[in-house]
Amino acid sequence: MEPVINWNPREVSIWLEKKGHSKYSRILTEDHCIDGRALLLINESDLKSPPISINVLGDIKRLMLDIRQLKVENRQSLLQLGFDPISLLTKPVCSAHVYGTQFRPDF
Repeated sequence: MEPVINWNPREVSIWLEKKGHSKYSRILTEDHCIDGRALLLINESDLKSPPISINVLGDIKRLMLDIRQLKVENRQSLLQLGFDPISLLTKPVCSAHVYGTQFRPDF
């Protein structure tokens, strides 16, 4: 299967259904275009607040538990693809210490 970061909304919908969250598949993937990257960035507040507004606490907790598990399971894949597992931004290729010298801006 494709790395989560590359999932399209349809693949997210399939995952939601497999995890028993089919009730929220339409609102997340069709109404709000949640793809793999967006799924990994969702937090509990996103689920509780408009525009999603899930109001069943047990459903929120179970969905967040599965999303957190998905993040853990995909941490290594994200690193290998060059993404920071927290922000999902690509990591810079170079650092402040390039070729043994420290970068010093000319201010």
